Amino acid sequence: MKKTIILLSIVFSVFNMLAQSSENDTINVFEQDTAMRCHVDTLVLDAGSGYESYQWNTGESTRTIFVSVTGTYSVTVSNGTSQTDSCYVNLLNARIIQESTTLCYKDNFTLIVSPSTYKYLWSNGDSNYFTMVAPVDTTTYSVIISDTVNTCEDSITLDVFPRIYVDFEQTILVCPDAIGDDCKGQVKATASGGLPPYQYSWKDADVDPGDSSFAIGLCDDPYSIIITDGYECHFDTSYEVKTYDMPDIEIYHIPDSVYIENPQVTFFFTNNSSDSIPLTTGSWDFGDGTKSNIPSPTHYYLSVEEYVCYFKYTTIDGCNDSIRFVIDVREIELDIPNVFTPNGDGINDYFEIKKLENFISNDLVIFNRWGKKVYEASNYQNNWDGDRLDDGVYYYVLKCKGFFDDDEFYGSIMILGKE
Repeated sequence: MKKTIILLSIVFSVFNMLAQSSENDTINVFEQDTAMRCHVDTLVLDAGSGYESYQWNTGESTRTIFVSVTGTYSVTVSNGTSQTDSCYVNLLNARIIQESTTLCYKDNFTLIVSPSTYKYLWSNGDSNYFTMVAPVDTTTYSVIISDTVNTCEDSITLDVFPRIYVDFEQTILVCPDAIGDDCKGQVKATASGGLPPYQYSWKDADVDPGDSSFAIGLCDDPYSIIITDGYECHFDTSYEVKTYDMPDIEIYHIPDSVYIENPQVTFFFTNNSSDSIPLTTGSWDFGDGTKSNIPSPTHYYLSVEEYVCYFKYTTIDGCNDSIRFVIDVREIELDIPNVFTPNGDGINDYFEIKKLENFISNDLVIFNRWGKKVYEASNYQNNWDGDRLDDGVYYYVLKCKGFFDDDEFYGSIMILGKE
């Protein structure tokens, strides 16, 4: 218990700061009638020297007494003659209950004032009887404590151990999305600050048996580490494993739209990073159970279906990856018009059959209404403008060659060329 001796000769017209209470002050009851103090366990009342006897109303007969409760204290002294005086002591006795201490960087620490029945204003703005702090360096916190009459202030200094820092050096990169035996990343952590020696604790990572700061066998993941220094302070952080750069690959296939009538598809790719990240291998999975290692293969699909395909490759760094794409093989639905207007206005001037180019080949014959052939073409290119024929109804026969079957289409077409 701290004992504070306070002289009554000092007139207390202002409130005392709790943290500044002196252990050597005394109150002389013959020089002061009242005294008010905060943040003390006991006060010392002194009747002064030079007397033969002392008699306090507490029953004690010494020159000085220790008091710990609010009240009036009187003393009678004798030195041939007797005289009596008294002093009223008001002890608020509210304070921060913790002693000054040393914390680790950013440690949470709760400061509490006891008792909890007064009004409070902390230096950080809190107004409860407690406040949560997490100092990053040595900091003094103070609180103003008040009741309906008295006000006092207490403070506490929290020292902070030096902060721990860490640097990472990744000595071996890892392939993106690496798993299992492909997890070959290696990282060394180097701590500074705080107080050596340091202890390194990696989470979910293997470490070098001779050096716990060295994590090995890392995948493409973040790894947590806790560093503990000689003060038993901890620094928690994580490291995001760096990976090899991967190439910019683009996949193409010709034609863009694939139809079962002509299901031949040629595949190829471009490596936009070939100067910096060349490929060592590349292969195609056509999605129908067949594969190819040819750089630009041609493949034939055998049925109407959506095929999930992959281009798989390995980089010069030994990293494997794949690109997924879909080939949708459909049936051709020709769009054959029943009228066109070859009047030179640039609109609908030709007999245009949409999607005709997706067949392997075709033959087109046009007849007039008396069965006379008026136009004929092999591998028709949608370029017949009516050949200045009279307006009217004509008839066509279109034979299309497919990979599996041949199709024939019959119908009529009206020419409206006169303006």
